[in-house]
Amino acid sequence: MLDRDSIRRPLYVLAIAAALVGIAALVAAINLATWWPGLPQTLLDAFVIDEGFLETRAPWALLLWAATFASMIAVLVAGRWTRTTRLLAIVGNVLWVVLLVWWVAAGPIFVQPYADSVAKGCLLLVAGLCVLDLVLTVRHVRHGIPDPAV
Repeated sequence: MLDRDSIRRPLYVLAIAAALVGIAALVAAINLATWWPGLPQTLLDAFVIDEGFLETRAPWALLLWAATFASMIAVLVAGRWTRTTRLLAIVGNVLWVVLLVWWVAAGPIFVQPYADSVAKGCLLLVAGLCVLDLVLTVRHVRHGIPDPAV
């Protein structure tokens, strides 16, 4: 029988590493002009992040990223998903959906309207993926997690 809660540690470590690289890239993008000063000015202007977003809404992502990372480490150490880690994933997905929808609804993310609308569309897509994962995880928890194969 297939054990859907068991993880493959090397692949999971790779997923954690990819997540950390992605987070670092997003944080570095805040200082795009500092990191890549040779980029065309029109490109740099397109990705100027709204100060209000940086001050009030963006910091919440750091908290959720830290919680998600801690949960991923717990799964890695255990070598499998447990009911507790699945429930944490459900809470995390709900919080991410709330955060992403708040970001989209509460005002600009980028100063340039086109960049802002594209970013908001991408965030809604990510929120949709979080909802899909939420539904699948809730379904998995409701059907019960079988005891690990011996």
